[in-house]
Amino acid sequence: MANSEIIGAGQDTARPAPKKYKLIPYKDNLCSRYAEKMLSIMLLGRCNRKCHFCVDRGGRKNNQINVSSISNAAISFRDYKKVIITGGEPFLVFDKVVELTRKLRPHKEQILLNTNGTLMDSEKVSTLNGIIDELQISIHHYDEKKNAAIFGGEIIRFKDIKNAIAEKRFMVSINSCLHNRYSKDEKRVAVDKLTNLCLYLGANNLRLTELKKVSDLDFAEAREFFEKSSPVLSYNLYELITKGCTHYYTDRGISVSVKRLCRYAKGEHAKAFSCCVIDTNGQKKIDVDTINTFKVIYGDGLVTDDWIFNPEESPVVGEESPAQNTMEICHTAPNTAMAKCQQVELGL
Repeated sequence: MANSEIIGAGQDTARPAPKKYKLIPYKDNLCSRYAEKMLSIMLLGRCNRKCHFCVDRGGRKNNQINVSSISNAAISFRDYKKVIITGGEPFLVFDKVVELTRKLRPHKEQILLNTNGTLMDSEKVSTLNGIIDELQISIHHYDEKKNAAIFGGEIIRFKDIKNAIAEKRFMVSINSCLHNRYSKDEKRVAVDKLTNLCLYLGANNLRLTELKKVSDLDFAEAREFFEKSSPVLSYNLYELITKGCTHYYTDRGISVSVKRLCRYAKGEHAKAFSCCVIDTNGQKKIDVDTINTFKVIYGDGLVTDDWIFNPEESPVVGEESPAQNTMEICHTAPNTAMAKCQQVELGL
């Protein structure tokens, strides 16, 4: 993307209009099947593990957490009924997670929480009962030791995860990336073994995805994990855009989704980051800008249209978070830190 196309590029006060990104309306497409408006709350940048393919590596880091600013901003988006709380590792600030979800609960229909599972216990899960709708736990290998090696730390005992969520009253999904840390032989059995793991843990869903923001060397294709005849592989790269990037099926009661990356989302410097941000110039589309379907709220209250990367270029946030009756909205071009920000009255 040329600099002249990036929102906020250059020194002139007159800035170019945001580039249009649209949703593709096919019933089997993740973007159109679940096109309800969604807020992603990037609560913190810190994590207690270090996956080399972490989707947030190079992302905007923020050490401030202002629950009032976050909740006020989220509540102000009244027609955004789905919220996902992520990080970093949210369980590092579990009290803040609980405070935030309790504020949001009366206003949102779905509240999802991401975690790597290392800091969970039954008491925390009990606290989450009634205030979240889904817990998404990242597990990137069916073998405990190899999973720990990927995360970079002590072994995460699957038995401990099972015991921790035994009394949960919400949906549990296992999020797992398709990657090259699996051997060739392991790839052939990985999906079946991960499904077995879901059954053992008492999870409801298995969410598999090809890796974003990685080089071709690190990228592993879904076809390496499924038989050639599998319906998962029925679409070619073009059809992933025009017919849908995510395949859904049920195996032994576990709902499985497999997300393959289209050419807009694949690669270390892909132009699309959020699943629904696709440049559909010249393609069949519906007239819905993703600027009106997806927002990111950072821990300090900053609101953007997509995740911000290259933090050395991202908007500078001072020691004080935005006032609680205003929020700072930054319009960003996908996969870039360039942004144009303004303070907006919340009108709560």
